[in-house]
Amino acid sequence: APSHSLFVRSVPHQRGHWSGHVLIPVMTKTRGRSRTTSCFSKRTIRRSVLNFKKRLEQDGYSGTLVEHDHDHFHLSLSKHFSLQLGCIDSFVQQLMDRLRQERSTRLFVDRTGDVLVNDEQTRSFWGWRVQPNAILKRLVRHVDEVLQSYKKPPYYN
Repeated sequence: APSHSLFVRSVPHQRGHWSGHVLIPVMTKTRGRSRTTSCFSKRTIRRSVLNFKKRLEQDGYSGTLVEHDHDHFHLSLSKHFSLQLGCIDSFVQQLMDRLRQERSTRLFVDRTGDVLVNDEQTRSFWGWRVQPNAILKRLVRHVDEVLQSYKKPPYYN
């Protein structure tokens, strides 16, 4: 990676491999229309980001804090994985087939936040815990089953 890069790849780039993870956007309703957006005030988000920075400093971590677009939150449904380019279409089709019948759901979000660290211990994230319901658990199970058919690890318990 270039010396100016903020991130160091935990898995080396390999020609013909696709790197990714499965996520779903957080949706809210606005006057009868659904849209992808933050369901939290900018003040709440800013306070949460400051708490993240404070927790990292208390735990002895330092470095660059990269704030992503606050208007686009998501729920991760998989760990990071890599697939060969020739498998991508069938992977996406299998996911679409399994997830097509699922419906949207409301989730409870604990906005106190928590510091999460990736498996390689190279990046930290600030995440809000979500109380899983039956639909969310089913979504993760669908994704896990597709990933396992490609010999990729399942999501966290």
